[in-house]
Amino acid sequence: MAPAAPPGAAAQAGEAGDEGSSPSSGQTRAAAPARRRGWLGRLIGRLRRAEGARRAEPEAGSERPEALRSGGGLAALRSLRVSDVAVPRAEIVAVPVEIGLDGLVEVFRRSGYTRLPVYQRTLDHPLGMVHLKDVALRYG
Repeated sequence: MAPAAPPGAAAQAGEAGDEGSSPSSGQTRAAAPARRRGWLGRLIGRLRRAEGARRAEPEAGSERPEALRSGGGLAALRSLRVSDVAVPRAEIVAVPVEIGLDGLVEVFRRSGYTRLPVYQRTLDHPLGMVHLKDVALRYG
C-alpha cells in the first residue's frame, strides 16, 4: 500500500489533472496555469509581452506608421475608456429603415460619411449599416 500524500499534493495533482494531463506527461506545473487562463488570458499575456518587446525597440529612425509607433491596435485598448471613442447620441448620423433612395443619397452627401447606421423607430433599435459603395454599385 502506498503512503498517503500530503493534503496540498492532492490539490496540486487535481489542478494538473483538470486539463487531462499529469505530471508524467512532460508538462511543467508552470504551463498548467497558462492553460487554465483561457484564450482571453493568453491573448492578454501575448499583448503584454509584445508591448514589452515594442518598448525595448529603439524608435529613432523608425519608418513604421504612426499608429504602430504609438502602440496602436489591441495593445492600446488598455488605456482607452468608452468615453474616448463613443460618439454622443446627438451627433450620430443615422437613417431610418423607411428612408427612400433620394433621401439616403442626400444624407450621404451632407454627412460626408461612407457608412451609416440604419435603425427602426429609434437609435435604440439598430438594424445594421448601409455602405455608400453598395448603394452606388446597386443603383449607380
